[in-house]
Amino acid sequence: MIRARGQIRIDRPPEAVFDFLADLSNEPKFNPDARDIVKVTDGEIGLGSVYTETVMEPQGAFRLATPLLIPLMRWTMQKQRAPKIKQAVERA
Repeated sequence: MIRARGQIRIDRPPEAVFDFLADLSNEPKFNPDARDIVKVTDGEIGLGSVYTETVMEPQGAFRLATPLLIPLMRWTMQKQRAPKIKQAVERA
């Protein structure tokens, strides 16, 4: 598992940010790699909600290179993805 940390100020109440991010159908609004996200459980979003998503897993040499790519992935999360999350949440 790759872990990344960062901070960004989002000009929305914490509850609104949580609700936006808890609804995984919002992920394509800030993550260009997200696709085919489908909520498979009925009812409102809450404890026990289940989603499916198409995920690209590294194959061959890329799988072996994954440990070397971790710094790049962390940088992408902190410097590119976080501002996109901010913009998407503040527009919602």
